[in-house]
Amino acid sequence: MPGSLPPDPAFDSILATAVRRVLLGEPLQPFCDWFARDMGDLVMSQHPVAPADEEAARRYQRSVARTLWAALPVPFNRWRPRALPKVERNDPCHCGSGRKFKHCCAEFAGLSLPFEPESLYALALAQAEPATLTPDNIRLVPPAALGMAAMDWNDDDQPERTVAVLVPLFQQRDDLDERHEAAFDALMDALHAQGKETQRWALVQRVGQSRAPALATAARCRQASMLADRGDFDAAWAMFQSAQRLSPGDPQLLHLEMTLLLAQGRNEEAKLRAPLLAAKARKSGWDDLAALLPQLAEGGFAAAFQQGDAGDMDDPADLEWVALCELAPREFASHDCRALYRVVESPPEQAGRPPILSIKPQKALVDLQRRWSRRFPVSKPMLTQLTGDADLLLADLPAATQFLRENPQAWLSADVLDDLLLAAAEICDRDAPGPIVRAALRLSQHALAVLQALAGPAEGSVSAELHWADSAARPLLRVLAQAIELARLTQDAKEEERLVRWGLALNPNDNHGWRGLLAPLYLARKAFDETLALLERYPDDMPPAEHSRALALFGLGRRDEAQAVLRRAHAEYPAILSALWPETLDLPEDEGGPGLAIGGALAAFYYRIETRAAWAGTGALAWSKTLDLPQPAPKKTRKPQAGGKRTSRSPAVSDPLGGKQGAHLRKAFPDYPRLHGLLTAIGWSPDLIMPGKWVQIVMDMRGEPVSGLTESKALKAVNADMDALMGLLNSINARVLETPPDQMAPAQDVLALAASEAALFAWAAGFVQGAELAPAGWRRAGRPVSSDKGTFGELYALAARASGTPDAWRATRDGGQPLLTGLDDSPPVPVETLVLVLGDLWRVVAPLRQA
Repeated sequence: MPGSLPPDPAFDSILATAVRRVLLGEPLQPFCDWFARDMGDLVMSQHPVAPADEEAARRYQRSVARTLWAALPVPFNRWRPRALPKVERNDPCHCGSGRKFKHCCAEFAGLSLPFEPESLYALALAQAEPATLTPDNIRLVPPAALGMAAMDWNDDDQPERTVAVLVPLFQQRDDLDERHEAAFDALMDALHAQGKETQRWALVQRVGQSRAPALATAARCRQASMLADRGDFDAAWAMFQSAQRLSPGDPQLLHLEMTLLLAQGRNEEAKLRAPLLAAKARKSGWDDLAALLPQLAEGGFAAAFQQGDAGDMDDPADLEWVALCELAPREFASHDCRALYRVVESPPEQAGRPPILSIKPQKALVDLQRRWSRRFPVSKPMLTQLTGDADLLLADLPAATQFLRENPQAWLSADVLDDLLLAAAEICDRDAPGPIVRAALRLSQHALAVLQALAGPAEGSVSAELHWADSAARPLLRVLAQAIELARLTQDAKEEERLVRWGLALNPNDNHGWRGLLAPLYLARKAFDETLALLERYPDDMPPAEHSRALALFGLGRRDEAQAVLRRAHAEYPAILSALWPETLDLPEDEGGPGLAIGGALAAFYYRIETRAAWAGTGALAWSKTLDLPQPAPKKTRKPQAGGKRTSRSPAVSDPLGGKQGAHLRKAFPDYPRLHGLLTAIGWSPDLIMPGKWVQIVMDMRGEPVSGLTESKALKAVNADMDALMGLLNSINARVLETPPDQMAPAQDVLALAASEAALFAWAAGFVQGAELAPAGWRRAGRPVSSDKGTFGELYALAARASGTPDAWRATRDGGQPLLTGLDDSPPVPVETLVLVLGDLWRVVAPLRQA
């Protein structure tokens, strides 16, 4: 062919525009003129052709345009395609060349589009105006195509479009049949995505009475699943049997039976039934289902991710991810791993508890991690969150794979593994292909083996603890947290429970809130004694802990105690029982704040999802409705203060070059220029850098380590240091925010410090060290933290001339080699270099920080 399709997304953009123009009724000739020009330009920019072939390439695109114009169904033709004007062989060619058709574009007369008819409908419906998608109009669309279009809308995060189009269709028409099953499934999924459970329940009840057996069966299967989710298994099995009587040979009933058995905890029965159900599926020609059913029985719901292999994937990035994870070592020597770290034991916080470990990488591993983070910058999450920004790593997976192949010790780096699992968190969800999730699980299992090699065995009593307060422990604890999330994703409750128990043993302070995951797992398998033991470890815990305590007491037959606990809990947090009681409950409105309100409607909704089956299955739900529970006390409202308006005071911005705080910093930190440079990098950073990432680095710069002071003097010194440090950082931030973007960089302090070359070099070293804490943000801003090129290359050259540092940090090349300064007959004046560098950085920092 004289042209070929360009890569996405450019092609997608032009195709979407083409579809909109056709749907708006653009005549054939101007449409072909536009398409041949724009698509031709795009194709030839991607795949240049010889000048002699350009005219043929344009004619080809014009023929594509004619074929598309004729193939697309349009609303003003009753959602049917139109016929092209007939062109005879001896007629003038439609392209306007002046030649006869047989001597010109007839060679493209048999052209076909790479779309099935249903896909063309999906393309048209995706771009259609809402007015053309009324029930009367949409009934003209083939039902299979409508279902495909609705699934595409859901995949594109447009459930509201699916709901707007399909709800009226299913409400107003009684003549729907088995051809509408895909549309029904898409609508159910869209309503679930919007949290409209009441509407979903009404829909399955209505469609469950359809005169079309296949459609009614699909609805009754959904109904059975919803009943099981509520914990009403008697009703779920009754609905299953009604669907079975209606369509005994429907294959979805085989899968549903297995799902109900597993959801009810009848695992042994599921294993016995699996071969029989698989044989029925195989006899009916459903080989994939026949293979899945025994896997579900053995491995639970996680078996769903065992389906498919790499050959089923067509996205190169997916294949690159699988290839990287396959490199993870199958085994390694624990002593080799521990040799890369300094592992120090401290006394336990309480008698009878294990010692506390401090696990910090040795210098060689630190250098390797720096090389990794400069080459593949990843923004770490704030606090205990589990999502960062690994886009730059995911965009360069082949290079990351090569780095890991050339530096196998990186596979033993907690920081590198943390980055890789942050990338896994971005690409693994319930819609991810099985090979993607399995690759992430393999990576996670290796990371857990590294954690076990460093912190001790996961089974039984742990030999040591790791505390979140120690910033060096956070990558290891986050590795465990990501493994827990993967277990939750794959619905592997057994593995989730094992990992959460390990996490609570390692970090009893439970910064991640893992106990909130463990209590519902215990309750689901009726481990009421274990539930109470867990809750006793965390007395006066946040809700819904007391509601779980009441359920556990009820399950143990201690009803009087359960009632007393539930009365107190309901009086303070009534939203929780109010969420458990209804048969159906819609997702509450967003509360608008960070996190969930304690004991609020959203928290209660999620508690319902996790535990309603346990409440219903034990009879505690019905029992709770019979209790004369106290009404919650009305919320108190604060009266406004009398006596005029309140005044607010903003904290003073400290002067970094003078005053008590400046004097304190100069005395406590002899290398004050380097300290100032590092905090300037924190203030200028495109990404927010939390204190946990830089405070320890700063304290290592202190002239007199606080470890040599008595406890009271150390605490007083640290408090004074932090007051002064935050004053300096606040002043840097204030100047960044107050300086207009079109003015020179706010670098007066820096230039004052640069009175000597030694101070200037130290300042540059501090700035580079601070910038290395947020390489992803600088990369996205177009200023990669690299010693080999660009603006940071100039800064690294200055930093390399700084004297040694107490924490042994040094400027290195991107490959990890020491950055040496060469002999130059006319080296650039350092101050002028610094002014130019800061001016260049300011051009990207100012718009980002002042947005």
